[in-house]
Amino acid sequence: MSSSMRMLLANLTSRLIRYLNLNPDITPESGKWILGFGWDQTLWPGSEFPTASDLDSNPRLAAIPISLVRIDGHALWCNSLALQLSKASIPPADVPTPGGQVIRFPSNSAPTGVFLDDAMSFIQSNIPPPSYEQRVQAVETASRLMLEKGLTGLHDAGVSLDDISLFKSLIEQNKFPIRSYAMILCSPLSICTDTPLPPPYTTSKSGLLTVRAVKLVSDGALGSWGASLHSPYSDSPSKSGIQKISQEDLQKALTTTITQGYQPAIHAIGDRANAIALDTLESLHLHLHLHLHLTPPTTATPPNLTSILLTPQDIPRFKSLGVIPSLQPTHTTSDMGFAVSRLGLHRAKTGAYRVRSLWPAPFGSDFPIEGVDPMRGIYSATTRKWENGSSPDGEGVGWIDEERVSRREALDGFTKWAAWARFGEKEMGRVAVGMWADYVVYEEDWVKEEEEGGGIGEQDLLKVVPLATVVGGVVRFGKLM
Repeated sequence: MSSSMRMLLANLTSRLIRYLNLNPDITPESGKWILGFGWDQTLWPGSEFPTASDLDSNPRLAAIPISLVRIDGHALWCNSLALQLSKASIPPADVPTPGGQVIRFPSNSAPTGVFLDDAMSFIQSNIPPPSYEQRVQAVETASRLMLEKGLTGLHDAGVSLDDISLFKSLIEQNKFPIRSYAMILCSPLSICTDTPLPPPYTTSKSGLLTVRAVKLVSDGALGSWGASLHSPYSDSPSKSGIQKISQEDLQKALTTTITQGYQPAIHAIGDRANAIALDTLESLHLHLHLHLHLTPPTTATPPNLTSILLTPQDIPRFKSLGVIPSLQPTHTTSDMGFAVSRLGLHRAKTGAYRVRSLWPAPFGSDFPIEGVDPMRGIYSATTRKWENGSSPDGEGVGWIDEERVSRREALDGFTKWAAWARFGEKEMGRVAVGMWADYVVYEEDWVKEEEEGGGIGEQDLLKVVPLATVVGGVVRFGKLM
């Protein structure tokens, strides 16, 4: 192990010990786990997955089960005690793991402590569920962070029916300060295929909660080699990703949910996963007689597809099939440091991280996978540079620069087109008479381009903070002068 890796693990250990000190109720006898989120092995020396023993060096930590989810939400790293407690849930090495993978040591096939995608459930099924108080605190914390950064609402891509009940209760108590378009997570897939879903729902008075979409996760993530690709990964030729949902099962899920009035939102990161999703949606045009088009929807149910890698021939299919491309601009700047090594230069340059090619489209942050601040998304979409002003294509040059959009277009992505993607273009997304009074007040006119005169520099976009955030006419953060 390199000295820099030892230093990284020592820093992680000290942070986990600090967490224990701040939470004295977490003891070996309590049955509680340490849960964390955000590690990224692509930033580490060697870029290799860690192992359970890396979390066992401190005796205090070795005595508490630890589960840490990767930054993309598609991999889990646990310590040896968590492995031991989950032993009965982990299948033998010769038993397939559909939709996931248990990373194992080549020498003896024992689990290393890293689990990908659906295999994460082997550990997570043994973690005690959060209490009601913890769930309320999570909603309050996330809402506060959103409002502080100038977000009036979100598309909540993956909630449970229990979460929806909690949201309704908090709205009744006036403790739900943001506008949410909630998507029921179809995991396992049977949630959305084997039993009827509740009727689509919107809170009648406040409009703070709308439930009329489902989330389907068809593959993994690029950073953990789980995005489903047509051809193997350039930096790991034995891998082509994880296709979690077959075309047959995807067609069943889409048919079942669309006919119940739900909008499908499909996580499809790799080019193979996108091709399967587009092929399936194309077949549904014939079977369900869908009439979908990229104009503001009325009674249609345009599918929403989150994509990172596409083949060049699939890019125009979004418009021809009426599929909404859901784009997270910060994925570009977060991933561009390793994207070429993962995909190879040709695939990266011709089909990865498209924005301009798929425009117009709704933008999002993918919070908490990425940071909550929409200004980082604005910066990424308009510059395609790291925060130091450089990119893999050079100093001062955006990566695949022709895919940039203007500041006005980026703002529309986070407002106008995001509202349209959730059937809300007549109620939100613009400041106008008759719309919900959801708006953010800034001191700077950051929308004006710098070359137009009077606009701020691109680096200053990252410093922009709201003076006030207003939701439904109520000042939820800051104050109006």
